[in-house]
Amino acid sequence: MIKLSSGHVLEYVAGSASLGFDGRGWWWQKPLIRAGLLDITKMTVITKSLTEPGRKGNYRWYNPFRAFRFIPDGTVNAIALSNPGLSWWCEKIGPTISRKKHPVIVSIHDENPEKLGLMASRLNKFDIAGVEIDAYCPNTHETIVLGHEYVQNCIDSCVAVLRNTRHPVLVKIYADENAHKIISSLPSQIEAVTFNTVRWDDLFPDKKSPLERFGGGGVSGKAAQKRTWKILQHSANCRECGRMPVIAPYIWGKEDIARARDLGIGAYSMCGLFFKPPFFLPSMRIWQDKKFKQKLHKKGLL
Repeated sequence: MIKLSSGHVLEYVAGSASLGFDGRGWWWQKPLIRAGLLDITKMTVITKSLTEPGRKGNYRWYNPFRAFRFIPDGTVNAIALSNPGLSWWCEKIGPTISRKKHPVIVSIHDENPEKLGLMASRLNKFDIAGVEIDAYCPNTHETIVLGHEYVQNCIDSCVAVLRNTRHPVLVKIYADENAHKIISSLPSQIEAVTFNTVRWDDLFPDKKSPLERFGGGGVSGKAAQKRTWKILQHSANCRECGRMPVIAPYIWGKEDIARARDLGIGAYSMCGLFFKPPFFLPSMRIWQDKKFKQKLHKKGLL
């Protein structure tokens, strides 16, 4: 478990976008929640990332598979930060949030550290469990490229948000060769590290993405563990990184939790598939695939 400075304890975390902007589920999940088939009461929920202003991105409610695909052992998405904006959240969602009843961590994204700091300050009046800095989105064509500029921007963003918030701060980073440097260089007030999806080209450089027209997209699930879990293992054994709690990403089953515990990691981020959203998607073609169903049963996802 990870105990935040507010006293809130992180153990089971619903990863960004898994349960919407308020942590109470997307429209297709609400019937599951009301029926008691999807219990979110023991979860700390990280919201889908918010920008200011909002962004249209690539998601379209009438065609969920436009920027999302299932792949062997994972998913790939190129939703590209589709969101209605921080102002919308502050007006419509923030006043309804209670940390004791329903702990929510609000994820915010901007390339400019000072703007991120201002965004974080607007969340001070809400009873949330924390603020997550989404330092880099692999689904967008950001001006910041991975490398030294990304590392410095990530650290500057943390400093700006810490200066402007009263809430615990987490940072979501990209799993590449810079991750170790970032984790060991973060301000000590940062309370946990989470991980973003992994760019398709970084995992499958010789294979065309089904979302090629959107730049390839970001991969999550077991497929992305090949990259991120190496970083988890390094962080667990690194004296410089050891002071910084890390949340294990892309949890697909009990075996992943056991594996993370063996590394000394006490908080686990559940993948979107963990919450069984496809049951209520308009297209049911995928559920007619017996092999796919058997695979999900094996993974404990059905």
